[in-house]
Amino acid sequence: MNVPPDALPQREIFARKNTTQPFTVNENNQNQQVQQQQQQQQNHRQPDENDNISDVEVEVNDESIPININKKTRKDKDKKKIRRYLEPNRILKWLEEHSRSSKNAISRRDNQAYVLASTSIYDEWVRNNYELQVWQAYLKMGTEHKHWAKEVVRRTKRRDDVINTRFVEKKINRLTTAIAEASQTTANLVAKQLSVERGRQTTTAGTVGTDTDDELDTETAGAVPTTTTTTFKNYVRELVERIEIYILEYIHFCTQHVKKMAQSRIQIAKAQMEEFKALEDFEQIATPAQWNTHFLLKPKVKLWLTKNKNYQILSKRVELDMPPKIIDKVDFSFKIDESIISQDETQAMYNQMRQITKDFRTQAMTLYVQSAARENEILSNEIKGIIERFPQENDDGFDAEPGYAAFKQYHELREKRMKLEIEQSLYFLFEQRVERFLAPAIINEANMRLTEEEHQLLKFGPKFIFNDSKTAARRRITGLATLKRKIEKCFLRKKVSPGRPLQQFIVELDVLLQTLHNISITSKNLNKSLIIGSQMNQNDIIELINSQASQSQVLNGVKVKKKKNYGRLVKRLKHKFRLANVMLQKSDKSKVFHLGKIEDYRKKSNEYMEKTQAYKCLGKEDPLPDLIKRTNKYLLDLRLAKWITQKHYELLSKKPNEVELAHLYYLPKAHKPGTRLRPIISGL
Repeated sequence: MNVPPDALPQREIFARKNTTQPFTVNENNQNQQVQQQQQQQQNHRQPDENDNISDVEVEVNDESIPININKKTRKDKDKKKIRRYLEPNRILKWLEEHSRSSKNAISRRDNQAYVLASTSIYDEWVRNNYELQVWQAYLKMGTEHKHWAKEVVRRTKRRDDVINTRFVEKKINRLTTAIAEASQTTANLVAKQLSVERGRQTTTAGTVGTDTDDELDTETAGAVPTTTTTTFKNYVRELVERIEIYILEYIHFCTQHVKKMAQSRIQIAKAQMEEFKALEDFEQIATPAQWNTHFLLKPKVKLWLTKNKNYQILSKRVELDMPPKIIDKVDFSFKIDESIISQDETQAMYNQMRQITKDFRTQAMTLYVQSAARENEILSNEIKGIIERFPQENDDGFDAEPGYAAFKQYHELREKRMKLEIEQSLYFLFEQRVERFLAPAIINEANMRLTEEEHQLLKFGPKFIFNDSKTAARRRITGLATLKRKIEKCFLRKKVSPGRPLQQFIVELDVLLQTLHNISITSKNLNKSLIIGSQMNQNDIIELINSQASQSQVLNGVKVKKKKNYGRLVKRLKHKFRLANVMLQKSDKSKVFHLGKIEDYRKKSNEYMEKTQAYKCLGKEDPLPDLIKRTNKYLLDLRLAKWITQKHYELLSKKPNEVELAHLYYLPKAHKPGTRLRPIISGL
């Protein structure tokens, strides 16, 4: 049928009752209408007892959600969550600290590669096992006790046994398949690692007593070859199994909250079943006055559950020193002109700013907890008063005593279920605590006093790079020139001249980088003849970036995050290091910052040079220019004698700004007690 363009959508319930329709509605509108009708009918179809045991945490308005927000939500769900404890540095750091009794566990690169490849697989395997136990408990509860958990009903939107059984069995099959695939993958990794270890041990057996890291007994060197082979096989398997045990210990340590969450879900499902049956018993024998009082109490209990959760979460945050973002993001600071005010006075003002911020956070968190506690107290008193006035006397020929006893039992079971839900709502804090516990820390062996901001900056680690417009502008010219030279070299290898397209690309990239770093484009750095030819492309790029920036400002107009002045913070840290004679270096294994005294480095240097007699202090002597001159002369003689080509000569010749003398420097070994510094041999 032809659809009028201004046709109004019809209610889906009419079509379901086979009522004759005057026209067909638009397909998109009809799909939205069907979804809304199904949701509303499902809400009306569920009995009151289902609403009574729901775990509503916030007040939700049943308003239509824009389509773009739904798409964004789907994209966010598709993104795979990267767990911080699966980062390579944290895995190796934990294993090094907990496997010191076994020297060979992860000391070699092949073992480290095996650990990094298998840890994420073991993590999914452990998590899927926990999840499998939960759904198996749901299936047993639904088939044997004829009660489906609230989580299952929320997923299927039904209480039908056939639908729920099919859904849970499908979930169990999916988890079982994932566990089997993970087991097969780990088995393949173990077999590969065993082959590597056997090959290494076979090679080691040919060189007796040369590897000090081997744990084999030297007395077996003259034994029968069969016994030696058996010993090698047992040792190799034992080593791989020991590494596997360490990995599982690490995963179990980092997934304690996952285990508690799985156990809590099963306990909540059982508590919901007991509460549901108690509610059915109370409904059968309750008087009209008791049933009306129950309906009066139900919304207050739901609201109290939400307020009590908020209060418990805030109290736990105070206990774990994890303030919420609304308080933690507050940072009172402003820039002081150090060219006018002295450095000591400026530092005193900055200290006052940090103290004001600290006092504000403390007072704000105290007030936040007090308000949540007051809300919880008022609701608790109201609920307690309603329960005390619960009808207990006979009314209009109804016996109220059995109904009161049934309500008392039902309310006790409801409190038990809500207590479990409150405990479950706290587990995400333990997950954040695990990530904070495993986060890269700093090794402060100089015992230097640091502020909270300075400590947080150093905790970011050596790989942290903040957006500095001035530094980016200074490096951009050199970086673009290097990039252009490398691209030209690649083209010239194929005997192709890049020509104008390469120039245009470099100019557009320059404009893009300047716009991203909020630097105005100056005409002196650009070739005007090239700008005219690429004006359209540059305008497109600038327009695209400006449109994205304006959109982000509109979307985030309410929440404007204050930018931290990392440049000033780094400058202050350098000044403090210089005053305290502290040296900042990157540690060896954990790759975190190490703060050590310069006196310790000098003492270690003198001891090592006296012991080895391999280094000496040059003082004002600089043999580097003479070494460069002699090296280049030797290469030139080889070129003139046609022992090397011109290309080799250009690659091997040394430039004064690209080389340095072989020198003695140290790498902090903070993970080894008593050995803070270790020399690193450097060559020309």
